[in-house]
Amino acid sequence: MTAYEFFKDFAGPIATVIAATVAAGVTAAFAYRQVITAEQQSETARNKLRADTFKMRFDVYSAAVEVCRIALYRWPLDLNNRKELNLLSAKVLEGEFMFSRENFQYLMETTGLCQHLVAAQQRHEIRNGNDPQFDDSVKKLETIRDKIGQRFEDLPHKFMDVLSIDFQAPQSSHNSIPYLFTLLATIGALIVALAASLGCFRS
Repeated sequence: MTAYEFFKDFAGPIATVIAATVAAGVTAAFAYRQVITAEQQSETARNKLRADTFKMRFDVYSAAVEVCRIALYRWPLDLNNRKELNLLSAKVLEGEFMFSRENFQYLMETTGLCQHLVAAQQRHEIRNGNDPQFDDSVKKLETIRDKIGQRFEDLPHKFMDVLSIDFQAPQSSHNSIPYLFTLLATIGALIVALAASLGCFRS
């Protein structure tokens, strides 16, 4: 049997099979593309959640740092400073469900020390050098300041890992295998169809 006779007799069935194969390949390529798109959208949503969580945590952390800064370096406190201190301390309370119990407790203890320092400084102001408790008050203030100062230095190191954010790049959709398969099947179908056409003309 010559090639011409083969194509003349079997071109129709072969064309049908290849056409079905092409259709299956196109369907597979489309489905593959849909899966990759869905995965990318899911990863984008997870990255947004990570970014939102990071922002909320960082806002609470920044509030704790600012409370320390106000207590240590702004004195005497005016009404606006006191109001800001109270608002920032309230902001730290929002971190209860954003951090581990240990880290949240650390933040609360830090802001508590700052509030304690402010109150102690206010009591110290109404005393004078003749007050028998004056010297004790000075030592107490220095002790509290030292504790806050140490925590102020430790905060960035303690929360470095907690505040880290790990974005995952969406998976690349570039995978040529399904599309190459479809292309080859299409070329094959065209060749068989052309051969069938030639056989019909010759007959």
